[in-house]
Amino acid sequence: MTTQNDAYLYTPVEQDTWRHFYSEIALLWARHRQLLHPYYIDYIGCLEPFKERIPTLGELNALLSAIGWTAEYVDGFAPPWHIVRMIDQRIMPVSRPIRTPGEIFFANGPDLIHDIFGHLPLLFSPEYRALLAEWAQIASSLDITETDRATYHLNRLITQAEGRVAKHTLAHLKTAASRMDRFTAEHPSPSQVLDKTYFWIFEFGIVKHEGGLRLLGSGLLSSLREIEKIAAQKTKMKVLDCASILSPYNISSLQDSYLVASSIQQYSDILQQMKTRIEHDYLVSERLYARG
Repeated sequence: MTTQNDAYLYTPVEQDTWRHFYSEIALLWARHRQLLHPYYIDYIGCLEPFKERIPTLGELNALLSAIGWTAEYVDGFAPPWHIVRMIDQRIMPVSRPIRTPGEIFFANGPDLIHDIFGHLPLLFSPEYRALLAEWAQIASSLDITETDRATYHLNRLITQAEGRVAKHTLAHLKTAASRMDRFTAEHPSPSQVLDKTYFWIFEFGIVKHEGGLRLLGSGLLSSLREIEKIAAQKTKMKVLDCASILSPYNISSLQDSYLVASSIQQYSDILQQMKTRIEHDYLVSERLYARG
């Protein structure tokens, strides 16, 4: 019988995928170091012991014990509300599945490489952890609506279908998701407000720092193709604010544009503004319900 602390047995092909990714991203770290935020660069060395093999969950827990965190496996695209609870309890979610060899440069969904290469170094930054805790404290207090659940299941279907179903079937799924995104952008639930905030800070965050743009989001830091695209300046950069942060985004393909924060402090300000908005909307809806 296995436990959470036992080593998960990855195949030789999966270990080769890990090593291939490590060698490719190490080249990008050297080539585009000026793009990486100090919160990431300062702790990138935590990955060094695992150049040749995938770390076990026990090894991850040994590393994280220094900051009072633990790690637990999740199966790929987990419900956002589960991830919220884990982060609020200082548990790092680690997707058990790993991308295929053909997805080295860009994976369509969450995977082991994304979580470890994208999230692990950042967790050792006290400033980053404080920002993450600020988000989790707000997000963990919110109720989950049926729209939240429907959005999750639709997005999960898309990540599972990418490359595995007929193109016209995937196109129908993405059309449905696009319409849902437009609806939730205009009528977001409190949970969706915090989900989108998480996405544009902790997954695809870009912040101005010392006269340049620095990548802070784990989705960017673990995507070879996204890093190269941003380094080549072949993408649109828009200003991050409380309106733009609610705009739709792609979950299983490269982003069309990115949102840039003026500073790390702006992220904290955005979180507090979103918290105030949610509290205001809740009070208004309560008053309307009482009148009805």
